Amino acid sequence: MKRPFTISLFALLLNNIGMAQSRETLYWTRYLAEINLGRHWEIDVETESRRLFSPPRQKQFFLRAVALYKINEKVKAGAGLGYFRMFEDEIGHFSFPELRPYQQLDVNHTIAGLDLEHSLRTEQRFEKDTLQRRRLETYSYSFRTRYRFQVDYSLAKKEKEQGHFAWQIQNEVFINVNNEPFDQNRFYVGFVVQPFRNIALEPGYMRVFQHSKEKWDVIRLTIRHYPN
Repeated sequence: MKRPFTISLFALLLNNIGMAQSRETLYWTRYLAEINLGRHWEIDVETESRRLFSPPRQKQFFLRAVALYKINEKVKAGAGLGYFRMFEDEIGHFSFPELRPYQQLDVNHTIAGLDLEHSLRTEQRFEKDTLQRRRLETYSYSFRTRYRFQVDYSLAKKEKEQGHFAWQIQNEVFINVNNEPFDQNRFYVGFVVQPFRNIALEPGYMRVFQHSKEKWDVIRLTIRHYPN
């Protein structure tokens, strides 16, 4: 049963990448460290570079950290802070920051051999105001909620074990509270392979639909690190 499932997901990934050739395409490179602080606490540190293929330039960059409390084996909740940098001009010389405190709730469970994850996040966004390529002293505030649903299908070993291999599908929708409701939607398909005891690689493809009618095709690589 695993072989047809694997072939179907692989075909979907190739089909989406093929469609991406006629669209604006980006590549995102992410590093995520999950630091275990004992039975109840975990700190996640994440950084990501987002670049355009053509013209080749920086689009976005961010760094964030979150402290999570493990309520039980299936539920985690916490709060964090993110720092984002947005690059707006065609050569990537003009940029402005965004500060983003956020709260997060993660729920995990397993059904019929599928690992399911629900993640709900609320974000308070403080974006630097700009005028004619000048950064002003003020910030604009907005509040956003995002919900991600993820399915993992393991083909070898368990998660966080050396030799682990799994297919992964996820969808995340972003909703603004005090602006136009729909912000964006991200659909992702990829796989997870863990060649080392404390390192997992997650290459995949993401399609992003935004309220501004922009559509991005993203090739994404995540390096997931388990330091302890």
